[in-house]
Amino acid sequence: MSASPRTLTELFFDAVDRYANHAAAFRYKADGVWRDVTHSEAAARVQALSLGLRELGLGAGEKVAILAETRLEWALTDYACLCTRTTDVPIYPTLPANQVEYILRDAGAAAVFCSTAAQGPGADPRRTGSARPSGRHEVSPLQRGGVGGPAGRPRDPDLHLGDHRPA
Repeated sequence: MSASPRTLTELFFDAVDRYANHAAAFRYKADGVWRDVTHSEAAARVQALSLGLRELGLGAGEKVAILAETRLEWALTDYACLCTRTTDVPIYPTLPANQVEYILRDAGAAAVFCSTAAQGPGADPRRTGSARPSGRHEVSPLQRGGVGGPAGRPRDPDLHLGDHRPA
């Protein structure tokens, strides 16, 4: 645990360590029931997402769009971007297709996370425009209660990330 966190990733992982015994780091409502996500579960999900970004070959300075409403998975994806030193490009899902297209092209996003399948690969171009990430990847929709790996692949439980806190 850092004496005084210097970065947002240090702050996140320090909170994971400090509050490991607390009931929940996050809460979300699904099927009318509030569900808890512990600090260790949140950290594991952030690490899995970060590893997925690295598996896709994304690294420092590349842009990753997040086309989603405010939700737990948005926050976890944001932390994963911080861990991989990619820059996230938030996009409101209520924007018209032409604005989504402009943002994706202007930002030069190498990948995009979507909150629904209707926004992802094969989506109706009238809704999403003709824009695709300028780079290489579209990532499967963010799933409530669990974020899968890139392109819908399940996370590999045997793969672990090292400590991403600055030295």
